[in-house]
Amino acid sequence: MKKHPLTKWLLMAAASALALLLGGFANQTQAALFDPAGDWDFYLSGGQKGVAHITFLANNTLSGIVINRPGKVPFVPEVNERGASFDRNDPRGAGTSNYVFLEWGGQVINGVWGYDSNGKILGAFTLTSNQHTNGATIRGSGKTGKHMTLRVTRDYARGTVTYNGVPRVVLPDISGTYFLSGNKTKVFTRDGQPFTEIMTLTASGSSPYPSGTPNYYDVVKFGPGYISFDGFAILTANKQLGIFSAHQSPGSFTNLDGVILTSLSGEFKTNKLSGKVGGYDGTNFLSLKVGITP
Repeated sequence: MKKHPLTKWLLMAAASALALLLGGFANQTQAALFDPAGDWDFYLSGGQKGVAHITFLANNTLSGIVINRPGKVPFVPEVNERGASFDRNDPRGAGTSNYVFLEWGGQVINGVWGYDSNGKILGAFTLTSNQHTNGATIRGSGKTGKHMTLRVTRDYARGTVTYNGVPRVVLPDISGTYFLSGNKTKVFTRDGQPFTEIMTLTASGSSPYPSGTPNYYDVVKFGPGYISFDGFAILTANKQLGIFSAHQSPGSFTNLDGVILTSLSGEFKTNKLSGKVGGYDGTNFLSLKVGITP
């Protein structure tokens, strides 16, 4: 049966429209593939808290730095003669494998990334410090140029940490002298006491970042029982500040075993030059207000 010319035209038009529609879906699918290439700022939640700067490159490598600290740890009132807790939720029960206390401070990140069959981000990286070198796997997703969420699982301990990210932007320079004032509480107790430090931030960007790196600061702190407390700080586009520093404990200024590390992180408002951070120094949890000095 011979088709009417109008029928043939309609069929051709329908076929063309279908091809365009399918092509559009293909383009949408391709466009929807999240591209993480670029510089990102993260804050950490879950088993740990903190901040991170991570750069994803198009050659499927990644690098950066993280300042992390333990998340909330329960008060544990009872222990037996071995020092082990009767509380089943006490993280000390995990012994030396407890990631909450093994991995904290300032660490350099290096790793690789790619896609799984569903177009999700996957990969692995190492976290290196003067104390430890540990590994982790990552899985995540996001929207190009908008946001990224990574679930980071360590290869040596239980627990997952979520990295919540946004693209890095150059933020206002917050260099200056600040007070840190609040309380420190001995781990697993309610034995708290007032605590104050003075901190100077200088936009320098020394090791491990090149000089002039945006939102990266050298730190010098002064406090009770020590003369200086040196380290670095990173400011993130999601309104977070991380501070990592080290000092010699009183009476051990020539003993490297006496070095005390402190990791702090929390919200910071660049327009008011103030914020609130929590932290850990290996013995105490800290809760401190941060503000610029007059």
